[in-house]
Order: sequence, then structure tokens, then C-alpha cells
Amino acid sequence: MTATRLDVLVSTETLARIGPDPHPRVRLWTEPGSGCSAVWRRQSDRTAWLLGVVDSLPGVEWVHTDTAGVDRLPLAEWTRRGITLTNARGAYSEAMGEWVLGAVLAVSKGMPALVRQSDAAQWGPTVQSRRVAGSTVAILGLGSIGTQVARLCSALSMRTVGVVRSSSPERSGADLVLGAEDDWRSVLPDADFLVVTLPLTDDTRGLVDGAVLARLQRGAWLVNVGRGRVVDQGALLNALDSGELGGAVLDAVDPEPLPASSDLWCRPNVIVTPHVSAASIDAQQRAFGVFIDEARRRVVGVSPRNAFNIMKGY
Repeated sequence: MTATRLDVLVSTETLARIGPDPHPRVRLWTEPGSGCSAVWRRQSDRTAWLLGVVDSLPGVEWVHTDTAGVDRLPLAEWTRRGITLTNARGAYSEAMGEWVLGAVLAVSKGMPALVRQSDAAQWGPTVQSRRVAGSTVAILGLGSIGTQVARLCSALSMRTVGVVRSSSPERSGADLVLGAEDDWRSVLPDADFLVVTLPLTDDTRGLVDGAVLARLQRGAWLVNVGRGRVVDQGALLNALDSGELGGAVLDAVDPEPLPASSDLWCRPNVIVTPHVSAASIDAQQRAFGVFIDEARRRVVGVSPRNAFNIMKGY
């Protein structure tokens, strides 16, 4: 039996910002009760708030989070409780794809050095740039974000190679798609850029290690918009110190915030940004649209679009 209206527990901040009736079939409230079955966590809500709410409500059946990553949540416990978890997958793909393309263009045109010269009121020296057309970008993770990266890079005549959990013919967006079971490391010597869009799972933790970085051609750049712990940070620092790696643009690091004592700071060939690749002006609106879509599907008894799969880890 399906309901005609869904009551969803939210934070007081969310209720104040959104209002109690964002959609004819959705009602938001902040007073938990024994019958509460749905919880919505906006990106501004702390993880601690969400964990506390779900722990205190034994009747929760559905949790939706506006974040794309869910690795900080007690996934096994919630699965055991029968809780359906959905996330905002797809809401940030365009913004993050554009951010990655901006990073690729910035380092190719020498913008980091030029900005530092400008800040120091220096005219020169000349910074050599390179064309991106004809270069190769290897993308670890070809979900909605990685696919968008591939499409944008392809539009600039870059060769794109996508690496996915398992290759399948319906994958699109990249010139070449390899599965994790394939010898995807064999393409790394051709890569000018290695882009990481992967979620953090048992399989991806530390995946980009010293061996992977050593396979890249000398002077290649790493761009990480996935999770910081997907990259072995010690191996990254070694590759930067040796000069084998051209540089890195890191929107995901470990830990976050990155301590001031980290050796990643103040390097001429490293750009660290505070996990902002998804933070476009319309990000909240897009995430809200994903939530409403999932809520409507639940009301009418349709399977969720963005359900977490514990076997896959995303």
C-alpha cells in the first residue's frame, strides 16, 4: 500500500529555510516521534545530527542525504536495520565535471605560476603552456561525474580513458572503457592527466598508490575530486618530490580540513582546494530536486533511483 503524503524529519535549519510543505506530497517536520519513517539530511547538516536522529528512531525506513559520498555513515548497521539510503548522485556532476576541466586547463596554461607572479607584482618570467588537444586523460571512476569529465574533455579533442568497476557495452562518454578486472594500469604511461572521481570503499582505499603514480608518464598531473583516502598521500608526496609527477590539483585530501603542517601546502605545483568542486550556485536547488524525486517515488511505491548498494559500496 502506498501513501498519499510523506512526512520527513529534517533539521530545524532545513525547516526554516525550505518551509514545511515543499511539495504537495511531502511534509517536513522537526519533532521526532515513534512513527517517523523518513529522514532528509541536507548538505549543511552535520553528520553527527543525522547519526543521532537515526539512532534514536527505531522506525526509520528511508534516509536521504544531499551528499554524494556516504562513506562516513554506518552503512552496514543501517542495511541490517533495513534502512534504504539514497544520496544526491547526479546533482553535482555537471559542476564537478566543469571544475575538473578548469583544473586541466589551468595547469596546462600555467595559470598557477601566473597567478603567483601576479600576486607578487611580477612581470614574468614567461610561463610555457601546452595545448590540451591530443593529450590523454585517464579517469578512475566513470559514474555520473566521470562521464561528464570524459564528455567535456572529449569536446576539447582530448583522448579519454575511463576505468570502471566492471566494463560494460552500455558505458558511454569515454573513448576507451576498461574494467577493474582489465589491465587498466597499462594505459597510464600515455596519460597526461589522471582524474580520480571514485567513492571511498574497501576496494578504492589507497588505490592510487606509488605503483600507479610511477606508471604515469613523467610530468603528468593528478586531479582528485573523489575522496582523499583513495590516494596514498605519502606516495603522492614522494612522486612530487622526485619530479616524476608534474603536479596535483586536490579538492579531496586526507584529513579534511588539511592541517597547516601538511607537506602538500605551499608547493608551486600543487593546488589544494577545500572540497568545493560541487559547490555551484545552483547546487542546493539541484540536490533538492533529487530529494523531491526520491520522495515522490517512495510515495507512489516506485523503486528509488539513487539507492545505496552495500555490495558495491556506493
